Amino acid sequence: MEVDYDELSSDESYELGKLCEMTGRFLDYEEELKIPNMYCSEDEIYIQMDIVWISLGQMKPILKKMRCNFLN
Repeated sequence: MEVDYDELSSDESYELGKLCEMTGRFLDYEEELKIPNMYCSEDEIYIQMDIVWISLGQMKPILKKMRCNFLN
């Protein structure tokens, strides 16, 4: 996925970067998710996706694509 970060505000860039970092720490094993600050659950990623969506003020095509890809 390509993002033109020059088109994003500093808040949008921060929140999208945080989302990218969280998806890299995604894990779906309940036992491992108990380790604090190590992995991110699906719910945490969805919450961050909503934060990004709200910070953008609208559903930009990139976020729509990310949401669809994550659901599949």
